[in-house]
Amino acid sequence: MHAEIQLRDVDSARGPAKRVECESRDEAGERRVQQIHWPQAGQTRVSTGATCVFELFLELDEGETGRTDYLADVPGRGPQAVGSVNFVPPHSSLQLHWTAGRKRSFVCLLDPGKLGPLGGLDWDWADVDPLAALDIRSEKLRATLQWLAEETMQPSFASGLCTRSLLTVLSLEARRHLGRDAAKAPAACQGRLSPAQVARTQERIAACHDPAGPSLADLAGACELPAREFSEMFKNTLGVTLRSYVAQAHLEKARILLADPRLLVKQVAYRCGFESASAFGSAFRRATGSTPAQYRRRVLEGEAA
Repeated sequence: MHAEIQLRDVDSARGPAKRVECESRDEAGERRVQQIHWPQAGQTRVSTGATCVFELFLELDEGETGRTDYLADVPGRGPQAVGSVNFVPPHSSLQLHWTAGRKRSFVCLLDPGKLGPLGGLDWDWADVDPLAALDIRSEKLRATLQWLAEETMQPSFASGLCTRSLLTVLSLEARRHLGRDAAKAPAACQGRLSPAQVARTQERIAACHDPAGPSLADLAGACELPAREFSEMFKNTLGVTLRSYVAQAHLEKARILLADPRLLVKQVAYRCGFESASAFGSAFRRATGSTPAQYRRRVLEGEAA
């Protein structure tokens, strides 16, 4: 099969120059890593077919500069910024605006109903909140798409089985995260956050690039609660203050990234929201008693042993 995203009414003089780096396809859809260069700003209408579309922005190749930005028109809400992870349901149409620049992305066109046991489930995406879909704040979905992109670029042992497993996880997690009913679960008990509110809070904290974390007002608003009430309910639910939880979450993220020898310390610092490696190093040492380099050395030496 071959699925495609259609661009309508694109001026050829301003249209994109697209280069597909690699791709794979099967009965459930197709996946590709591609680069697009928009020579100047413009707009068009994007239409999807029978498959849903996931997109993950990737880092540009070395030497490539000027990342493009996208806006999409949401009915009744006007132009909305498109995030680094986004989703478009099947049989959808969006008016898309772009700035001049480049984009490198992983695109996954998927029909979950063709993934074996998932075929018996209801895959009606009509209840998807378009604002949430244009800027998905889920580290689970981001990590799954990143893994799929890596498997597409460099297939490894039992790649087909691995890919189908990842697509299954992607489908189920997307349905849980994007459905409007995900935000409506009542609190488990008085004075505590509901599981949906906890998940929403954790996802926003994990996705935030500021070491201080998202603001209290932002987290409370996402849970549709007053700030003071949210803060009290957060502590009652998780047993720690919001500030302590944010600090621990960023520390855990840094530890995971430092265990990857392919990443420079300054890259870890950037991904954890710090403006410089020195600021990251100072914060990490205050929290752990060791520098990032010392921590990485212990972890790698332990693995070697």
